[in-house]
Amino acid sequence: DVDDDFGAMSLGTSSKHESTEEEDTRALCQQRGVAANAPLSRILQAIDEELKYLKETGQSAKADYVQTLYILKSKQATQDGKVAQAASNEETPLGQAYLKYMDAVSLSQNNAVYNVHAGRLLLLQGKVNEALERLEVAVGVKPTMTIARFYLDWPLQVSLLVLVQV
Repeated sequence: DVDDDFGAMSLGTSSKHESTEEEDTRALCQQRGVAANAPLSRILQAIDEELKYLKETGQSAKADYVQTLYILKSKQATQDGKVAQAASNEETPLGQAYLKYMDAVSLSQNNAVYNVHAGRLLLLQGKVNEALERLEVAVGVKPTMTIARFYLDWPLQVSLLVLVQV
């Protein structure tokens, strides 16, 4: 049972052997069968799976901590804004992907996948309000789409994380 093994993680509670967020992330991934050297996308997927499990089983305190792990780990992907710049630059592959997803959304406005990817790229660009519009459409079209719900919740979690750090 994942929940039983999860007790080894600090999950934001104090113990005489408190783990760092990175150690907790590695432990979570190991429990989910994800190798320590797995691609970042797979690690984020494992964290998201655990987050979903914790929310479904009513373990909100643990879910909040796991969401924080996801946010911290996802910051690695952004590399201090380099990705945001790339997503905004039409000459980079990420910028071209953004344009293609926006074109796809204009042709099929109720496609959840197109809206999620457009919303995700808008978040990377820092265009939160526009991203939320796309993500709300995706969740409205496909309410069970976990990644859409996660990205819809992401700006709130990031703002809470910033408040906690201040």
